[in-house]
Amino acid sequence: MRSFLLSLSKLIIGIALALVLLSLAGVATARYFMSRLADLPDKPLYENDASLAQSAPASAAVSDPAASAEPEAPPAEALPPNSYKAVVIQPIGLVLREGPGLSYTQLGGVENNEEVIVLSTSDDQQWLQVRLPRNGQEGWVKAGNTRQLETNSAAENAFN
Repeated sequence: MRSFLLSLSKLIIGIALALVLLSLAGVATARYFMSRLADLPDKPLYENDASLAQSAPASAAVSDPAASAEPEAPPAEALPPNSYKAVVIQPIGLVLREGPGLSYTQLGGVENNEEVIVLSTSDDQQWLQVRLPRNGQEGWVKAGNTRQLETNSAAENAFN
């Protein structure tokens, strides 16, 4: 009877040890793949990207009909009253909408680290009306996803 109990305890300990080892191997494998997926690959560059369009000659930009369809950036001007410059801090960027709410139509997007001009906030302080300096497009983005770049006392007074 004693040898039976000894054999049974060895079997139970062996199974428990095997389960622990399998669990640790599973956790290690999951962590490996999660760390591999956490690093985003470099953004691919295509012929019609804005970064390449800046380095292209002016004659190539004029001959491209798709490039002429985009609105041109307005000339550099002073900030509107009670506004300030900010940068997008949301890693995945923001959705630009027609109005302050999820029910409004999407106009486009704003990339991470892209500069915007904050014009106003919604009554409930949940949305910011912004203007994109690159093309002058205006829309609304979710508040809390931008960081103010420069201190403007008039803007601070308007939003407090």
